[in-house]
Amino acid sequence: FRLPPEHPHPAAVEDCVKVTEHVIRQAHLHDLDPNRVAVAGDGAGGQLAAAVALKVKRLIKIQVSLILICPWLQLFDLQVPSYIENRKYLPGLRSDGDVLTSWMRYGNIPDVHLEDILENRHTSPDLKKSRFASYVGPHLYTPHRIRTDSLRYPDKANNFGSQAVSDKLSQTITDPLFAPLMADNKDFRYVPSLTYIVTAGYDVTRDDGLIYWQRLKDAQIKPKLAHYQDGFNNML
Repeated sequence: FRLPPEHPHPAAVEDCVKVTEHVIRQAHLHDLDPNRVAVAGDGAGGQLAAAVALKVKRLIKIQVSLILICPWLQLFDLQVPSYIENRKYLPGLRSDGDVLTSWMRYGNIPDVHLEDILENRHTSPDLKKSRFASYVGPHLYTPHRIRTDSLRYPDKANNFGSQAVSDKLSQTITDPLFAPLMADNKDFRYVPSLTYIVTAGYDVTRDDGLIYWQRLKDAQIKPKLAHYQDGFNNML
């Protein structure tokens, strides 16, 4: 697929959807069962896989299986517990800044906004009170996976943020094909019932995968979760 920054979002999603659609539609030519196709991804690839799974079922009414390994799924809230707990926790491995820089290149977001996003200043007070905030809110956390007591049931402030930056970035960061956790509850019915999610305790994007798992359960889908409490990003 086409790569950022030369080809920012949605180029990669479009390419992956085309390939997946082709494989399913032409399965009979390759002795494949179109009902047994899976899409999978690790890290940023997890974002792509989740986006492809959302779109493919809408296009051709066939549900693929989905495998997400330490996926990156949202850029709305960088103050979830996993980002706070694991910030610079394992030097030399993937940090919050590494993840964010990659996300920004993919979304064609200027580097000048890096600190704003890390500190959640990229969302206005109104956006912090919107339905999008509820898609990654504390009610979706899994407290026993969070090591820090004070982060398990946080009272998150929503009275700050730059309106100008928010206006500039909101369309991108709330796009479900860019950030699959921004899909609304009705869209979660397009997520495959056969979904397998891997998360790691020492990973800044741990809570992305865990929140996705929780939202699938809330949508009456029964995903499989493999959580490695002592694991870390890039462990596979």
